[in-house]
Amino acid sequence: MMTLFDGAWRPGAPVQSVIAADRAVSTLLATGGVAKRYQHLRQLQQHLALGMAAFGFSPICSPMVQSPLMTAFAYPKQSFNDQAFAEALHKRGFEIASGIANRPVFAWPLGV
Repeated sequence: MMTLFDGAWRPGAPVQSVIAADRAVSTLLATGGVAKRYQHLRQLQQHLALGMAAFGFSPICSPMVQSPLMTAFAYPKQSFNDQAFAEALHKRGFEIASGIANRPVFAWPLGV
C-alpha cells in the first residue's frame, strides 16, 4: 500500500505506475473485460496472420498454441533482409523484433 508523505504522494515512478495501472484496469473494464480483450486480440492476430500469408510469410506456431499477443513468422526466403523490412515497418509506425531465435524468424507484437 502506498504511504502518504505530508498528506500527498511523492511524485515519481511508483505513483506513475499506480496511475498507469489504474488507467489500464479502468480501460480494460470499460471495454468489456478480459474475455472481450482476448477475443479482440485473437481477431487481430488472425487478421495479421492471413494478411502476412498473402505476402508469403507463415507463422511458426500452429493456431492451436498461437498467442494473440505476439506472432513469430518465418522468413519467406533465404535472401530476406530482416533489417530493411524492420526499418520499412518502423517508418510506417510498426515495430517488430527480428533475430530473436536461433532460426530465421521475426515476431510481431499486438495490443501493445
